[in-house]
Amino acid sequence: MSIFIRYSICAINLTLSLSPAAIFIANEIIEQLSNYVKGIEVSDDTLLLDVIDKVGPGGHFLEEPTTLKRFKKMWYPKFFRREMVNPEETDVMDRVIAEIDHILATHVPAPLAPEKEEILRRHEQELLGRNQ
Repeated sequence: MSIFIRYSICAINLTLSLSPAAIFIANEIIEQLSNYVKGIEVSDDTLLLDVIDKVGPGGHFLEEPTTLKRFKKMWYPKFFRREMVNPEETDVMDRVIAEIDHILATHVPAPLAPEKEEILRRHEQELLGRNQ
């Protein structure tokens, strides 16, 4: 999905205002749906019938190396929780705001290349010249 579609979903009132929290929540929903529509691969490699035979009835798969290997491929939500029952008692917004605060406090953007800085400087001078 394009970045434009992903982030334009959160534009409110024709982009007169924008909610960072809405962007994070919409992003998580889009990631969840993207993961869901991928489906589940069914092949000899994923069915692991030999492991099922090895473990047998009453056994478990927790100690099998294939379990750990496959478990790492699962997608887990960052903000929503499975135990969330009552939307009025959720702490989703608390987690979203904490993430936004963390990013704002710690993110250091990569410096622009000198030629891009020069382009911006020229545009800035041109715009400032128009407003005088």
